[in-house]
Amino acid sequence: MFISKQYKLKSLSLSYNALQGSVPSWLLYNNTLLMLSLRSNHLYGGIPASSQIQASSLLMLDVSDNCLGSTLRTNVLESFPDLFYLNLSNNTLEGTLPSSFDNLLKLEVLDLSHNFLQGKLPPALRQNHTSLARLVLSNNFHGEVMPHFSNMSNLAYLHLQNDGFIGVLPAAMFNLPVLKVMDISGNNLSGNVPDYFPLFPHLAILILARNQFHGIIPVSLCQMQKLHILDMSANSLSGVLPSCLGNITAWMKESQVLLPAFMWLSPSYTNYRVKVPLTTKGNALSYEGIPLSQMTTLDLSMNHFTNEIPSQLGELAALHSLNLSHNVLSGHIPESL
Repeated sequence: MFISKQYKLKSLSLSYNALQGSVPSWLLYNNTLLMLSLRSNHLYGGIPASSQIQASSLLMLDVSDNCLGSTLRTNVLESFPDLFYLNLSNNTLEGTLPSSFDNLLKLEVLDLSHNFLQGKLPPALRQNHTSLARLVLSNNFHGEVMPHFSNMSNLAYLHLQNDGFIGVLPAAMFNLPVLKVMDISGNNLSGNVPDYFPLFPHLAILILARNQFHGIIPVSLCQMQKLHILDMSANSLSGVLPSCLGNITAWMKESQVLLPAFMWLSPSYTNYRVKVPLTTKGNALSYEGIPLSQMTTLDLSMNHFTNEIPSQLGELAALHSLNLSHNVLSGHIPESL
């Protein structure tokens, strides 16, 4: 109870301990606390509601890597109107997302990954949050893949990997002017790869792996001079490998991406690293920080490409990983490789 007597406490981290029991209601609804991290403990029982019908003053709440293991109460998030950052990942949460997400209008980072949430996404998560900068899902959601992003002008990091989204990528999805990372791998998306990815002037990481895309690689991708990682493996793409991929600047010379491009600055002015799962040399690993900012990868494996390997790919002096395995490529291996 000593914490409840700290009347000037603004930030509290109890992360990476062996704490048990439920999340204390008095801790969430403390009048002074702004930053609270309970990450990696053994807490259970969901997020409690306020016992005194009062709003929480929290700006940041991280209860990831626990055992909350229940559904999210319908109105519980109405008690957190000022949240900038919410991380509920790795908690075996079940059920659908409550409509109270509509009230988190100041939210900049939302991580719900590695739970058992399902159903369709609330409309507010798809179009009304003008503050969202990073969205991480990775659950059992289904339906069309985020069909409306019309108001998400601050979204920089979009992680929708290993969900159940279907259909094609609609044009309405691509009004994201500051997008830097898009990972929509491991879904059931189909159709042709859109030719309007160059509309993202800052996109550095594009991961479309393990879907059902077919057709050719649009040559418009060659216009993406800031592209560092392109993974289109395990689809049904065919045709020829565009030789113009050798024109992408980031693969020709050492990386110019600064580390802050893959960080998020919190209201407390502490950096939150963006993690991206990548497969290199057959190993699936998560990269973050400096290794991620310097990684350059082209993975077109497990498709149906049939032409010779363009010699221009051998001129990509800054490329760290090139994977063309499990295709139907013909001809000789270019000496430039």
